[in-house]
Amino acid sequence: MFKFLYLVLLASLAAIIARADTEIVNFHLPLSKDTTVYPPLDNVIHTISPFETVNLNLTDISPEQWFSLDWKDQQDKYISWTLRASWPASSPTRIQILPPHSPGFLLIHASPLSPRFPYHPPLSRYLPSFLRPLFNFLLRTTQPVPAERKLDTEFETPLHLTLEPLLLGVLPYTALPAVKLILVVVVVAGFGVPYVIKGLEGAGNRVDGRRRKEGVKEE
Repeated sequence: MFKFLYLVLLASLAAIIARADTEIVNFHLPLSKDTTVYPPLDNVIHTISPFETVNLNLTDISPEQWFSLDWKDQQDKYISWTLRASWPASSPTRIQILPPHSPGFLLIHASPLSPRFPYHPPLSRYLPSFLRPLFNFLLRTTQPVPAERKLDTEFETPLHLTLEPLLLGVLPYTALPAVKLILVVVVVAGFGVPYVIKGLEGAGNRVDGRRRKEGVKEE
């Protein structure tokens, strides 16, 4: 039973990882005053608060976003915090988060991760020479005209940024319900499995007893 729960947990984590890429930065309060960071005067500054998820869109034209931490009186309740940026795995992008410094500004920077794949793989070069014209003709007539192709340096990545406290310094606040559910399932399974096993053993013993009695009668 415990092996089954462990496999379910691993499968759930694998599904989450496959669905989105993540960049995480942990930090502690109070912020270090040895290094102060301020955004340029001409930049737009967004705000993010505890337990809030901000949606933004980073592109090659606008690859950076500055944020200001708006604590809303939560900075005295928790010492450890985490910033988590997540974006679709279908948008291969390198995301970097500059950890917040005093007085509470942070920077998110995006850049393309890998070159783009061509729209039409060069399969025709592997075909015999007399089939290449037919293959190219069918490819042009059956496939839709692709949208304007972007350069390798062009990208557009939707991103979700979340600010939340770390419970006990390691556990994200949003993971607490899942952890509680897993603990409840483990406790219930721990108490229930022995009774199920005893019930199955009892049923097996009764079946064996009946078979023995039937065998004696036949003799």
